[in-house]
Amino acid sequence: MSRLEVFLRAVLNACILVTIALGLSAWISTPLFLAGVAVTGELAVRPYARNAVDRVLLICGSTIVALILIGLFLNLTPWGLTRGTWAFSWLVVSSAVLIWRRASGASIAADRIRRYCARHWLTGLYGIAAVAIFVVAGIIAMSGVRAWSQKPMLAFSLVSKNSSVVVVRIHAVSTNGTYRIVAESGNPHAHLYSSPAILVSAGAKGEAFNESVPVNVSGRWTIYLNAINGSTGLRVLIVNVLVHSRFPNL
Repeated sequence: MSRLEVFLRAVLNACILVTIALGLSAWISTPLFLAGVAVTGELAVRPYARNAVDRVLLICGSTIVALILIGLFLNLTPWGLTRGTWAFSWLVVSSAVLIWRRASGASIAADRIRRYCARHWLTGLYGIAAVAIFVVAGIIAMSGVRAWSQKPMLAFSLVSKNSSVVVVRIHAVSTNGTYRIVAESGNPHAHLYSSPAILVSAGAKGEAFNESVPVNVSGRWTIYLNAINGSTGLRVLIVNVLVHSRFPNL
């Protein structure tokens, strides 16, 4: 492989990450991503294809499987499945393929491809159908990732607790609204707690912050995250608290 080909492939892979990181339109990032996937797939299957049509079929099958496996892997990581993690993962994979096949030379001959397709036009139609399926699958995958990364999320979780306070965390993504934390216990000596209004204005990258909930008696506390306006939804935590005092129920 010539140095120019290596350079152009590396630039294409880097451009995919840059366009997605900058949040450019899908009309720019999606065709660029499909082109990067296609050239990386061609390089990976180059030694295994007998002719151009076989190469197309191998590219489509192998890249679809690779994209599925990458998605499953990212879904298990703390970073999740987003356009950014997709782009970075593909940069790693494409760079690995480029290093792996750096000594592989191109053997594309336009005249031979035309002669083969003229003799085997039905096989050529299969190749065209495979390319169409690949393109549609890529567009659907990118749209799904974009929709998932922009999906509103509001998580409410326990951080810590002691005899006087329970610390909870609000983690919001693509969510806007005003909320209030309410804590109550079945113990008749418990003080009902209601927090001031909490304004959440989280973009696609999200925001997370902790809130302290005071408690005064032992037992089971139910802590609610209630929506005041601008958003719907309700989150609930059940927390067992042990208050250390001579009169634990007072």
